[in-house]
Amino acid sequence: MNLELVEYHPEGVSSEASLLFVHGACHGAWCWEKNFLPYFADKGFSSYALSFRGHGESDGYENLHTYTLQDYTDDVLEVIGRLKSKPVLVGHSMGGGIVQKILHQHPDIISGTVLVASIPPHGGMGDLFRLMFKNFKEAMQLFTYNEKRDASL
Repeated sequence: MNLELVEYHPEGVSSEASLLFVHGACHGAWCWEKNFLPYFADKGFSSYALSFRGHGESDGYENLHTYTLQDYTDDVLEVIGRLKSKPVLVGHSMGGGIVQKILHQHPDIISGTVLVASIPPHGGMGDLFRLMFKNFKEAMQLFTYNEKRDASL
């Protein structure tokens, strides 16, 4: 499966640590591209953002609702394997949950973690069900949103 990986590299000398940004549900690498990747590249960090399978420009959109958190974890592990050094993982929302899973299962392959409005270790099902019961139509639009494929929302 082809996974989208957006890369920004610093000019000149770079830090040994690279940053790998992991998006949340209903996002893709695009959510890091405007502000975060260029900012950290300017500060000397090679910065990467992946899109999980079915998100952004990655393959698999037609099967989006069949993927599991383990599939997304495997996507991050695949990208880590492509990098030259152990990255610092930066995870937002659901991506933060994936980062926590990798930190727990594979602490030796990363050099650090940052969580940004991450889902808690016990999950976010309560919030998800509350959203679905209160605003089902809007929840479905949110869960299937992909900026690269549908700018109407």
